Amino acid sequence: MRTLVILPKLQRTSTADQVVHLLRRQILGGEFLPGTALPEIPLATSLGVSRNTFREAMRTLAAEGLIRRSVHRGLTVADLADEDVVEIFRIRRMLELAAADVAQGSTAEEFAPLYQSVENLRRAIVAGDWPAIVEHDLTFHRALISFLGSSRLEHFYWMLLSELRLGFAFLDRSGGKPIQLIPAQHEKLLNCLIHREQAQARKILNEHLDDSEARLRALLKSRLKQKK
Repeated sequence: MRTLVILPKLQRTSTADQVVHLLRRQILGGEFLPGTALPEIPLATSLGVSRNTFREAMRTLAAEGLIRRSVHRGLTVADLADEDVVEIFRIRRMLELAAADVAQGSTAEEFAPLYQSVENLRRAIVAGDWPAIVEHDLTFHRALISFLGSSRLEHFYWMLLSELRLGFAFLDRSGGKPIQLIPAQHEKLLNCLIHREQAQARKILNEHLDDSEARLRALLKSRLKQKK
């Protein structure tokens, strides 16, 4: 029998991936506001890529919920409506509370990815890296969902969160509850889960989600008034 040769993975980044990474950071960094038009030819020319490469990148960003395409306006940076936020958070509560119940009493090793996301979030806050702050905050919640043991649910949940990423990027700068408190909230939730304090864990998680939803809806309402 022939021995299977294990080859190292190739580390390659396509041009389209580079465009996705650059535009994602600009969108989440606030350089492109919600509703901003993204004209294909000028942007592709500015980036020095082909229109096909640009379109490929746009498909990825659209799948992440960061951009939208319409017949009349073409490509634009996505903008959430109030009803979108209400529906998304209703689903988040169902999934995250169920995951928290399942995660009760798990080991520190099993919670390691969540603790790591807390540390990454703290470092991003110190660095003032807003896109990274959004990513590490949402990564924590995605890791919590992994306790449900369903890759399909994880994929569904991540796509759901993608719709919120842009809103969170601006929420973090909108005042209200200091973002510095979020890592402590996450850590407090983890400690309750480890010690099987189910009622307290559900209370902390509910309050965390309620606060995020309320602040995001207030921000969207404020933006709507400004447009008028």
